[in-house]
Amino acid sequence: MADPEPKNARWVLPAIALCIAAVAAYAWPRQQAATPSSAPHISQGKPADTSRSSEAPRAPSGKDLLIPETVADSGRTEAPDINRANPTDSVTEPQGLRGLVVDQRMRAIPGVAVYLSESVSNDPLLFPKAQQQRHLLVPIASSKSAADGAFGIGLAVAQEKVYDLFVVSTHHATLRITGLRLLPNNWHDLGTLILEVGTTIRGRVCIAGQPNMPVPHAIVTVSSGGAFADAAMRALPNEQGALIANVNANGDYELQHAPTRGIVQVSAIAPGFARVVKRDVELNSETPATVNFELPPGKTLSGSVRTTTGLPIPNAQIEALPKTADQPALVAFSDDQGAFILRGMLEGPHTIRATAKGFRQAKQEDVAPGQMVQLTMAPQNRIQVIARAPSGRLLRQYRLSLRRFFPKDHQAPLDAAALRVGTIGSIHEVSEQRVRLSADRDYAELNGVPNGIFVCEVEAEGFAKTLSAPIRFPIPASEGPAPAPDTPEAQAPSWLALALPPGAAQQAEVVLNKGARLRGQVLGEDGAPLAGALVTTQPAGTLPDSPMLRILRGWTPRRITSRTQRTDANGAFVLERLALTTYQLQIEHPDACRTLARNIDLKSPGEKALPPITMASGSRIEGLSTVDGRIVGQMKVILTTPSTAPADMAIRLETVTDREGRYRFRRRIPPGTYALRCAVAGSSTPESEIFNQLLQFKRSSKKFVVPPSQDVVQVDLDLPSEK
Repeated sequence: MADPEPKNARWVLPAIALCIAAVAAYAWPRQQAATPSSAPHISQGKPADTSRSSEAPRAPSGKDLLIPETVADSGRTEAPDINRANPTDSVTEPQGLRGLVVDQRMRAIPGVAVYLSESVSNDPLLFPKAQQQRHLLVPIASSKSAADGAFGIGLAVAQEKVYDLFVVSTHHATLRITGLRLLPNNWHDLGTLILEVGTTIRGRVCIAGQPNMPVPHAIVTVSSGGAFADAAMRALPNEQGALIANVNANGDYELQHAPTRGIVQVSAIAPGFARVVKRDVELNSETPATVNFELPPGKTLSGSVRTTTGLPIPNAQIEALPKTADQPALVAFSDDQGAFILRGMLEGPHTIRATAKGFRQAKQEDVAPGQMVQLTMAPQNRIQVIARAPSGRLLRQYRLSLRRFFPKDHQAPLDAAALRVGTIGSIHEVSEQRVRLSADRDYAELNGVPNGIFVCEVEAEGFAKTLSAPIRFPIPASEGPAPAPDTPEAQAPSWLALALPPGAAQQAEVVLNKGARLRGQVLGEDGAPLAGALVTTQPAGTLPDSPMLRILRGWTPRRITSRTQRTDANGAFVLERLALTTYQLQIEHPDACRTLARNIDLKSPGEKALPPITMASGSRIEGLSTVDGRIVGQMKVILTTPSTAPADMAIRLETVTDREGRYRFRRRIPPGTYALRCAVAGSSTPESEIFNQLLQFKRSSKKFVVPPSQDVVQVDLDLPSEK
């Protein structure tokens, strides 16, 4: 019987709802106030350093291959020091991007910072998190232009993702190139990138209602406008990604090197005054923008934040959220005595919200400036995790994460039997953390766990991934009342944890197992062993080419153990220490079609041998992609099966052309009917790119047939210009 998790759709609706929210945020023109993350914390965890840096190889001069537009972005400050790793004389990675940075007079610009980051478009569900966590989107590689303006950014591994490139200069408008894809073992030449001087924003800051009274020493800040652009701005490695100007004694200011076009947000603030924000300021390169401010006197609100026992809570984040969307939020932090002061508030009702590590969020509605606010924060729940080997030996090094659990029967005991039939949640409450226990400690502690039912996921060297028994914390009254005492409902095992006081710690003891072992052999179409085939584990029921599932992949935790192995000279493979559940295998080889081995039951420990897996040869698709017969640089090419194809047979492949307009799909495909589409990659603004590409895909769509026993099928595409 197949594992119940893939068939249970409990995670689908929340995920789709998040996706819809992301799309709505993408289209909504106003930047919402960011809220801090409330994810639980594990003290033993330490984030991995993913930063990379490299010196740029020389880019060839000649014909410009791509001259993208500038868009509204974070603005210009002095570029930070990006050489966080030891620089080398040349980039040694097998793939990457290179180009030449020049000004509008075609003069080389040395010392320009160039950053490569993953695009939010890889996963729209990342956008809501990007709004909350400024550190989420960080550069994956960086470089600086050389004396001749040449730069190069290399990647050790080319993933099937979309990237954004930022070119940040102190004296020019930031250039952003979107929709870039990197091919394995291929250096893509961006050609000559022209940085524009940018436009100017100027204006005057005065006291509200008194236009002749300037506000000296005010600070004016310009940042990207629109929600999506703001998320992209945060991909830059420094938090000072904005143009900043000081107002002179006459109340005048001038900001240079603003984006040449796009929507920005301009704000002004001064001591003793409330901050004023001008949203959706439209820029163009022909006319300087004039933005004037009238600052009202700022109001003050003070208060304190304490525990339920009356102890002060230091370093709590206090937010004042106005009821009017056009007004900015204010943030302060409590001192050692739990006291805080919010300055520069506007008149009107606010929501005061407090967040602190290890405590539940507290808030008070309809608070006006001038009031004293007392916020009380209850401690959050804790889980103490003890990991042991089957022998009982205490494990001190392992990987730990926390996930929601949805039991099939809420009245049944929360034990191992419930775990086998329940559903694992679609979002990690605590992402995987590395635990290293000291000699005087026997457990890892997860702090800040919200109410609900959870399982701990533990994986250690030499053992398979193992789940703890489900853990329940009390349900707050707002989510449903507890049953009355002395009733059958109150005696049900699922309600026993309600006796725990707020902030209580529960223990989860996890005894790890060796898991299962899977052995198999891969054969070619001729029956001969196929060496070098890539075998990858997947959850049962996975549709690898489904666009929606690719979007949700990062938000869908798995019961399975992720393993990848290449077959040996005899076509054999052995996968060990697999978590006990139902699997699917994906097998790939450059000389054969991708093959899936479905519904492999590994719910019991021990070894399982599969029958031989045969891979069909299939055909390779290649061709030329043009626009009105002309080669225009990098283009995106997509191959799909017809909409009538069964879901488990659907194929969707993406690639990009080289500088000669040629494309080639690395994967072979079986005989059948397919469709090809193409679009110009890159230079449009993020807000319009997706719609432009959809129109281009529609205009260039072409059906073709792959016959049996044909090694290469040539299909050329031509995108007609929009009439």
